[in-house]
Amino acid sequence: MADKYLPHLKELTSLQDDDLFYIVSDGDYKSYLKEMRKYFNPSYVTIPKTFSYNITVDESYGNWFSNEGAFAAISFKLPIISDGMYVCFVVQTAKNMLITPQASDLIMGFSTYGGQSIKSSTIGDTVVLRATSNNWHISRIFGSWSV
Repeated sequence: MADKYLPHLKELTSLQDDDLFYIVSDGDYKSYLKEMRKYFNPSYVTIPKTFSYNITVDESYGNWFSNEGAFAAISFKLPIISDGMYVCFVVQTAKNMLITPQASDLIMGFSTYGGQSIKSSTIGDTVVLRATSNNWHISRIFGSWSV
């Protein structure tokens, strides 16, 4: 059944085979593409950083960040929240990658106080964060992220 949708899926450059389970009936692929395009839009780029980095507001609408090539732990500081922001992170080097919100912001599901980081050092671990009016929410997560 998924074969008939493959022409529609080829535009998603980072689609994984196990993502096909979302496609269950006629018409579902359109809503699936709309949702996944937010995370796998080929017009966005992966931005590798080898040192700690403050993410800009302009970079906070769909870009991927990685620690590819880092020699030590690095931290990505999230910008001041604005509705509609979403940022994606993937660990590509086995060094701690920390994602740190602003002092008054939480990463819901992990943070117990403002400014608390989440981290991972396992290659392939991925997290997508989406901003609402006052906090960051986890939209997608894979791997062993912790505080």
